[in-house]
Amino acid sequence: MSQNTLELSRLPSRSWIGLALVAIGVAAFFVVDQVIVPALGITLLDTPELNDILLYQMTMLGLTIIFLALMTVIFRETFWRYIRFGDMRTVPEPIRWLGINERDTWVNVGITFTLIVSIGTAIFMFIGLEGDLSRLNFSYLGLAIVFAFSNSFIEEAITRLGVVVSLDGVLQPKHIAIISGLIFGIPHFFGVPGGPVGSLMAGFMGWFLAKSILETRGVFWAWFIHFLQDVIIFVVMASMLIG
Repeated sequence: MSQNTLELSRLPSRSWIGLALVAIGVAAFFVVDQVIVPALGITLLDTPELNDILLYQMTMLGLTIIFLALMTVIFRETFWRYIRFGDMRTVPEPIRWLGINERDTWVNVGITFTLIVSIGTAIFMFIGLEGDLSRLNFSYLGLAIVFAFSNSFIEEAITRLGVVVSLDGVLQPKHIAIISGLIFGIPHFFGVPGGPVGSLMAGFMGWFLAKSILETRGVFWAWFIHFLQDVIIFVVMASMLIG
């Protein structure tokens, strides 16, 4: 059956199972944050908000490992096809409005996008500091890096890798990337950065990072770009919390 004609309603059963696991994973973002973490009542850090983030990351890491184990069983060959660094020499699918053309490779596209998105994230987050950069506090930089490493791993595993592996070879890559962007962007309406702007930013990034995985056949750019954005976000969040 052609990828061009396959309708979403006619996906193979295992693709639906994979997407169901992704949906459960996304739901877990909210359940763990709003229900499980408050119920744990464990104090590991003095700052309550940072303590909640730590408990959330620890809980979600455990759930993500279970998620990945299930995906490995269901999509064994496809899963291991993407769990690699990726081919940076790959020529990306041209996107004129982003300035990506046939002469590019994922080396320069990845570097350029990393810089642009990081600057955009920094500007958006620094608005929360009311433009006062002196309020930045790097005393929790180490913790912010740990949080960023964990959070980017969790979200890339569930909303990016989970979607790609579930739909690879079933839908066209451009459609898979759009679905991943939607799954990543919509929940961020309630996240950080949040609201309509935050949701659109996350949706765009989710789409682009899924595109990077599909085209390079690897997770490096998706995880690395996401990690850097989370470092910026957690540093600013910590600065605002400990003020």
